[in-house]
Amino acid sequence: MRTITFDDKSLMLDGQRIQLVSGAVHYFRIPKDEWRDRLEKCRQGGLNTIETYVAWNFHEYREGEFNFSENADLGAFLDLCHEYGFYTLVRPSPYICAEWDNGGLPAWLSQKPGIAYRCMNASYIKAIQQWYDKVIPIVAKRQWTRGGSVILVQIENEYGYFESVQDIKYMEFLRDALTDRGIDVPLVTCDSPGVGQKIDGAVKCANFGSDFRQGLQTLREEQPNAYLFVSELWLAWFDHWGGEHQTRSGREVAHALREVLAAGGHYNFYMWCGGTNFGYFAGRTTNGEYGAFNTTSYDYDAPIGETGNLTQKYAECRLVNWMAKSFQDLFAGSSECTPEIHVSNAEVQITKRMSDAGCVTFVHNMSSQTQKVTLPIGGVLVGTTKGTSDVEGGPVHAHII
Repeated sequence: MRTITFDDKSLMLDGQRIQLVSGAVHYFRIPKDEWRDRLEKCRQGGLNTIETYVAWNFHEYREGEFNFSENADLGAFLDLCHEYGFYTLVRPSPYICAEWDNGGLPAWLSQKPGIAYRCMNASYIKAIQQWYDKVIPIVAKRQWTRGGSVILVQIENEYGYFESVQDIKYMEFLRDALTDRGIDVPLVTCDSPGVGQKIDGAVKCANFGSDFRQGLQTLREEQPNAYLFVSELWLAWFDHWGGEHQTRSGREVAHALREVLAAGGHYNFYMWCGGTNFGYFAGRTTNGEYGAFNTTSYDYDAPIGETGNLTQKYAECRLVNWMAKSFQDLFAGSSECTPEIHVSNAEVQITKRMSDAGCVTFVHNMSSQTQKVTLPIGGVLVGTTKGTSDVEGGPVHAHII
């Protein structure tokens, strides 16, 4: 039987360490006829894992009427991911946020007398039980342990953000609801570093977009015996009507990826592939942005755009992805150690990681200006720069970008 275990460095599939190089691709935001195109571009882009939410209201738009066909065919999407050689991370929690209408909660829930969301409310719990009876078997039969692609399943999404509804019994109920229906791969929760509770039987992962070394250090302090996973590495941001299109440069994102690797982390792009909020499924934000309705487009300035176009960000990130995946034996089993290299320039940071497979030295240029550093020859050098760095080693002169 196939097994999945983990330690403080990585997941291990049948004892083999893997480096998670993951990207968010929402099947419900992409026409089914386009799934193959997007997954092929994900493969060429260096990913080894696909992450997706499962939008409850997309599958049970009317109470008791479940749809898992055509564009809502979750099983077919997971099977296709498996065909393309990907691992998958599935996030079927009742609430997904995701700038999706009502955070994925069906509108008909609001008609239940005395309903209260994301807590041990009787009407809410009953509806979840009925929903999970339909959706979780689709995921369970496609787990790695049963010959499929699913290696991680999320219990709940960003629960720690809602301080008024921190109900540990609710989180434990969701955990048990998954395991009772056959989920036996590792479970995760997703919050920010230092935010949210640690749930027994699950690894806490982190959603954020900057200061990765500090964020992952905070996560390490919260759970020293688990791997470090940026479950949503924010590549840009979503758009809303009346606002400007949100962007983030590919160079900046590639720098962030190297920063995560230097800290011993794994990452999932949010979003790797843009999509569309079809029909009336576009959500809205209410936190200080009155009337901020999200656009129909969910392009997200992603490496793969809404129409399937490849961007400069794709080219920048692809290089790091292939490095991380190709040298996963080095990265996934590595520990940070003291570098032999020392620099006097305070704007240049040196990080070294070592594993049984070798060592890698990261040169971080923390400024936007070109910096010159003299380095010895040997090992693998990875430049993580905001600007550029001239690197000299013995008689060899290299330019890291």
